[in-house]
Amino acid sequence: MKKEFLLVDDGLSSPIESPLINRIINWLETKYGDYFNISVAVDVLDAFKIINNKSKIDVLFTDLNLPETGIPNHLLQKYYFGKVGGIYIVDEVFKINPKVNVIIATASDWDEFKGLVNENIIGRVMTKPFRLIELENVMEKIIKGTLEKD
Repeated sequence: MKKEFLLVDDGLSSPIESPLINRIINWLETKYGDYFNISVAVDVLDAFKIINNKSKIDVLFTDLNLPETGIPNHLLQKYYFGKVGGIYIVDEVFKINPKVNVIIATASDWDEFKGLVNENIIGRVMTKPFRLIELENVMEKIIKGTLEKD
């Protein structure tokens, strides 16, 4: 049975970033489609539509910086007024599946935000731009069950 993989990146709505992200999605589907059902979301709201329709998410690959749409108002300050919507998704998916493999992609300085999340949750932080070989190494470790938390 395939596991569930969710990729969340608001760059999919950007004419500049979307070709690159679509290339990553196509690569994931080609290389890992036998292992994972790959779902894609463009923001927090979109991600939760998918999460609510799945029994659990096994791998979450999310952009750190996502717009605040979908984050409850009473939590906005905790998540830097939506600047780190990816952390909100991580927190919520972890509540459903504490064994979720989490990959965070960011062009921001991770050290500035890592205190917002239990670091034992994060499997890998990838600095944008990253190479597909880096993602491949992470994916192979996830499949083998050898991905250690960052």
